[in-house]
Amino acid sequence: MEILILKSTACLAILLAFYKLFLERLNIHTFKRFYLLGAVLISIIIPFIPFIEYIEPQFNVPYFEADHSVPINLLPEEENLPVEPTNYLPIILWSIYGLGVLLFLTKFCINLFGIVSKIKRNEKQKSGNYISVLVQDFIVPHTFFSYIFLNKTRFEAKAIPQEVLLHEQTHAKQKHTLDILFIELLQVVFWFNPLLYLLKKDIKLNHEFLADEAVLKQGIDSSTYQETLLQFSSTANEIPLAHAINYSLIKKRFTIMKTQTSKKAVWLRSFLLLPLLAGLLFSFSGREQVEKEVVPAMVFPKEIENQQNKPLKDVKTELQKLGDYKINYTARSITVKVLSQGNYEIDGIKATKNTFKNVINQLHQDITKEIRDKIINIHVNSPKDISDKEVWFIFNAVQDYGYHRIVAYNQEIIRSKNNTPFALDNVSNNNANYSANKSQKEATPEQVAEYNKLAKYYNAKLKVNTIVKLKDFNRIKELYNLMSDAQKKNAEPFPNFPPPPAPPAPPKEKKGEVSTLPPPPAPPAPPIGRELERNTAFVNVNGTTLFKVNINGDIKYYNRNGYIVDSTGKVLSKSQVDGSKVIPGQKITKVYQKGNIVAEFKKTWKDDENFSVPKPPKPPKPISPEKHIKNMASKDASFFYNGDAVTKEKALELIKDNNKINISTQTNNGVSTVHLSTKPITIVNGKRISESQKNRDKAIAKRRALTEERKNAMLEKRKALRQKATTKRQQLLAAREARQSRPLAQQFKGMEANGGAFFYEGEKITEAKAIELITDNPKLNVSMHNNNGKSTVHLSKKGIKTVNGKLVKTEN
Repeated sequence: MEILILKSTACLAILLAFYKLFLERLNIHTFKRFYLLGAVLISIIIPFIPFIEYIEPQFNVPYFEADHSVPINLLPEEENLPVEPTNYLPIILWSIYGLGVLLFLTKFCINLFGIVSKIKRNEKQKSGNYISVLVQDFIVPHTFFSYIFLNKTRFEAKAIPQEVLLHEQTHAKQKHTLDILFIELLQVVFWFNPLLYLLKKDIKLNHEFLADEAVLKQGIDSSTYQETLLQFSSTANEIPLAHAINYSLIKKRFTIMKTQTSKKAVWLRSFLLLPLLAGLLFSFSGREQVEKEVVPAMVFPKEIENQQNKPLKDVKTELQKLGDYKINYTARSITVKVLSQGNYEIDGIKATKNTFKNVINQLHQDITKEIRDKIINIHVNSPKDISDKEVWFIFNAVQDYGYHRIVAYNQEIIRSKNNTPFALDNVSNNNANYSANKSQKEATPEQVAEYNKLAKYYNAKLKVNTIVKLKDFNRIKELYNLMSDAQKKNAEPFPNFPPPPAPPAPPKEKKGEVSTLPPPPAPPAPPIGRELERNTAFVNVNGTTLFKVNINGDIKYYNRNGYIVDSTGKVLSKSQVDGSKVIPGQKITKVYQKGNIVAEFKKTWKDDENFSVPKPPKPPKPISPEKHIKNMASKDASFFYNGDAVTKEKALELIKDNNKINISTQTNNGVSTVHLSTKPITIVNGKRISESQKNRDKAIAKRRALTEERKNAMLEKRKALRQKATTKRQQLLAAREARQSRPLAQQFKGMEANGGAFFYEGEKITEAKAIELITDNPKLNVSMHNNNGKSTVHLSKKGIKTVNGKLVKTEN
């Protein structure tokens, strides 16, 4: 038992230390609440978790040897057993423990009874889910379940700020009292564990963090709220099982209010819990050794033994039968298209360098990696030249996935041959390295090896009229020119490339025949009546937009009426400018900006009667619905009719029966979806949206707008109430200051009737005597202290020092 208690205490200490170091200052109070409660349960449970270790049994066979020389006495003998002394230590320890449990249980019951009796004997007012208990004492507001204890005088005078009420209502709403009761009951059982007292303090402090967070979320200014907390901070008459504002916690609470915790910090520190819990489980859990069960050897009948000892017959025949069940797989291919640096398309699915492995791992998962190593061919292509660096990336990315070969534009990597892509040292841009290669005296061994590989390939292929890539031709020629004469002698012969084909000759037109050549395109029509952009701009001057024209550095400005003006808008020309002289080669009548006329010029020319705007080309003839369905069926599209999935045959049948049916086709990541419906179709991300869903979306948007409107109205109302409460509080403070500014003799009147006490030089006196002394000697030192509504007044000719209303004598 002692070991279990020590392990549990050590676990709790480590968890509390982790909380203090990593979690307490984070703004994740709800998580911290359950962490602190869970820390107690974890520290209790872990020591009782057993780890079973199975060990081999040990058999100790005793050996007996009879001594026949000694006579054996078979009669029983009387045995004198020693009397062990009684151990009183466990009795004493259990007695002390029981006494402690009894004392703490009594204290708990007294505190609980005090709160219940206080609720019963005082006036109560219910407000929603909360019940305000109005007491006569000057107490700090505190909460017990849904009961909020408030001073009656302040409550009726509405002197309690709304922030304080919200704070206490949060305690009630979040059931913080349950946490306190749980810890108090644990203290009754484990009263000897000092860590529980520290844990209760942290739980109460975190409750205050939660309440502060809830108050600030209501839009209350943090500075105003902090001032309110300072005004209500006191430790007087605090109930152990209730929540109250404590001055000793104010500073830490103010710090947490200003703390902004990033999500990254929260995740990092939360992940530290995993190794911590694993370490605690491994270090403080129990170990239990269990011997393995010994199973006796089974005795088989003799007939079975004889059958097992018979040799196998026709082993070769049986193996041949098994070979007949081998599965034959056909070759498969994957197309990797290199779009740009770091972007790819794998069988129609977009991918990047970060997602390349995830995308390719989704393909051909019906076969194992061993089979993919035998049948998967990866074809790498691109609209542009592919660098060997990209081939190396794809080569490394598919090693764990499995492949038979990788085919690029100029190389082939076969897994069974263990060959790799071209070395990156040899890969370079021809144009970039041209100047460097000119100064090179001879080719490097790597360049000679690259030349031999390409030359050998094309020397073999040119015999069967293969196609020569221009890039390979330029590379071979470049490498051959780099080699010295000695290198050329030992290298592969330069391929005998065929000359490039001549361009096709234009068809000749014979005399007397009609030419079939298309006429040259007509010159573009001059831009008339449209907004000009080239060498032009719009300038705003004093709220007026001017049209700016820059012709070879000659800048001119035109106003709305087509007059030349300067950069400030001052008119320079005497008449409206001719529209054909604004920009050479163009005839302009009006200049627009966003549909508004900026400048209008004089028209001095006649329109060309033969000029006509060319008719737009005829739109292509749409394909028939039936043909469209067949095309989508060939692309393995999914078909839906009025929201229900149908086969391609059914879709084709529906189109044949009703050619006026609505069709919507969507393609996303290479996957096509075709929706057929007799009603209008709305598609979002390839999914058909019904009318009911549209109405539901509209209702949701309307509800959100109404919620936002109510929220704004509530904030305005709270702001007005807060302003009203602030004004009321200022009036009460002014009244209090006015009362305190009265002469002391007047302030003393009535104190004795309300339970007050007066002391002169440490001796108790009456109220009348105190008034007489202060009237005769106004310079007397006075100390006034109020505790639970009862005042204590000390008068002295010397300096006064009091603690909690009691005079402390000082030695001179």
